[in-house]
Amino acid sequence: MKIKSPISMEVLVLNILSHWLLQLHFAISKLKYTSFHAWILQSRYYHALILSFAALRVHSFASVM
Repeated sequence: MKIKSPISMEVLVLNILSHWLLQLHFAISKLKYTSFHAWILQSRYYHALILSFAALRVHSFASVM
């Protein structure tokens, strides 16, 4: 009998990508600041991307439970 996984492949890939992106965010925020790092961290697109991946992770984990 085949057991169907409750997590789809898309959700799994999004979780992996969001994990890597959040780890990158924390790594960049711990570096000694240069103007480039400050520009990245202050970019509204970067913050929107971080928040959207974080929301996708919460949604995917909530849908499994």
